[in-house]
Amino acid sequence: MIKQIFSTDGKLYALLSTMVQILELNVLMVLFSLPLVTIGASISAAYSVCRRMRREGDVAVWREFVREFRRGFAKPTGLWAMLLTAGIDMVLGFQELQNLTNSFTPLMLLILAAYGVILMAATYMFMLPAYFTMSVGEIIRGSFSLALQHLLPSMACVVVTIVLMGGLPVFAPRLLLVWLLFAPASCVWINVLILEPILLEHVAQSRPAASHGTTPRTEPTRMKADIES
Repeated sequence: MIKQIFSTDGKLYALLSTMVQILELNVLMVLFSLPLVTIGASISAAYSVCRRMRREGDVAVWREFVREFRRGFAKPTGLWAMLLTAGIDMVLGFQELQNLTNSFTPLMLLILAAYGVILMAATYMFMLPAYFTMSVGEIIRGSFSLALQHLLPSMACVVVTIVLMGGLPVFAPRLLLVWLLFAPASCVWINVLILEPILLEHVAQSRPAASHGTTPRTEPTRMKADIES
């Protein structure tokens, strides 16, 4: 029984191996995000690593992360700049509107709802390049389409990200070290667990259409996994 528990083929070993890889991935995410403008590329590279971890188990995290960071730098960096600019504009607009009205108005509710949709779509924007070969326009359209089609899992990813990245250090400061070592990469890993079945389902749906000569406009038609294999 003990041999089975500590066997390299056992669930305990697999769990510990995953935790070590997430720790290594977290360190890389933090280091490569320090210039701030590279945060988008770092997140997208982390999604690529997690995708390969789900597919293959043990992977060379450092090598895979650096390779994906370099290869997919431009698109996620541009998307990050767009999201950051839009987020700042919406926050400033919300504050200005609040100062003018001194009360909560329906327009503020619409702004918050729009910001929520953008947050849900942002998860897909950095995740899709890890799974598909797409243009920036296709990534944006596909991200909003998937976020609106799958509201519950998309909202779950946003909640997980807010709780781990914002709530944990505020409400559980004793876990600050754990947060520093695991939080960003854990968010990416959990998002992959939640959203990967949705992406694979859309791949399965797009292939029959492609075989009949029609390709859905907002759905990617080639997976990186297929290309690499």
